[in-house]
Amino acid sequence: MTKESENANEVQLLLKGNKDNLTYAWVRLWLKKGTFAPLRAEYLGLNGETVLKRASFEDYKSISGAVRPTTLKIEDTNKQISYIRILSMDKKDFSDSFFTVRNMESMK
Repeated sequence: MTKESENANEVQLLLKGNKDNLTYAWVRLWLKKGTFAPLRAEYLGLNGETVLKRASFEDYKSISGAVRPTTLKIEDTNKQISYIRILSMDKKDFSDSFFTVRNMESMK
């Protein structure tokens, strides 16, 4: 993780994946200063420069015990835009062993 810039309102980070064969090897992330709430992100290719997708995190509301973005706007390189709207959310606890490749593959 590298802090690329900072101003009065936000902090810009560059995050590098720590595994091979990730869909997005790098993520540039802007966070609201003070709360560190995500504002927007760029998902980058292997070279860390080519923008593959952009996302913005919007409509912050209190949901499931915390203030969270309830709309995610995702734009690809063809300027196609998708929205993910979160209407409700439940908290659940999962053990670390749940997040294995084998378990994820069984969810397909």
